[in-house]
Amino acid sequence: MIERAVMDFDREKLLSLFDAGPELARYFDLLMKENERINLVSRETSDSDLRKLAAESLVPFNSLKTSHFPRYLDIGSGGGFPAVIVLLMARAGVLSIKDSICMERRQRRAEALGRLVRQLKLSAVVIPSDFVPGVVEGKFDLITLRYVKLTPTLFRHITGSLSGTGCFVYYARPEFEIDPDQYDTTIQPFTLNGSEPVKNYTIVRKNC
Repeated sequence: MIERAVMDFDREKLLSLFDAGPELARYFDLLMKENERINLVSRETSDSDLRKLAAESLVPFNSLKTSHFPRYLDIGSGGGFPAVIVLLMARAGVLSIKDSICMERRQRRAEALGRLVRQLKLSAVVIPSDFVPGVVEGKFDLITLRYVKLTPTLFRHITGSLSGTGCFVYYARPEFEIDPDQYDTTIQPFTLNGSEPVKNYTIVRKNC
């Protein structure tokens, strides 16, 4: 397991690098309208807060060596702000994602995410279910997990669904040890514009 020194990222530079800006304003507007039906994010969330959340979704992809993910799975609604929506809005060629699935176990949140995806005309399927073996078929080139607690059992399910060259991005630091003989794991602490507290993302790949 590799743990790196804290890196500081510029929020607006990240958003412009991935060209997520043009659609973000519309997404934020739709998200806050959905928030009137169901509590997806805090009602006190500002535009600046949402831009920060969007940038945090993109941070790990600033350091990945690949940008091509034919099959992508996002687990959970990300506290109302799933990574899948921001990643699918990124500029074509910067991130290349073909088929994407978002799983959210709470029915009403899944319905809200489905409406957002359709309104934004994004290529994603929202499934109202926990992520357990057999719910979705096949292997994934990218799996993301945000604001959902990573347990050893969930980790086994996730890594069992990764393709041979697949990548698992966890928007936090695992609370358990990951076997270095089986997995190549990197933990990256980071800040946005020098803000506190320091956050982490973890990248896991299977060892060849």
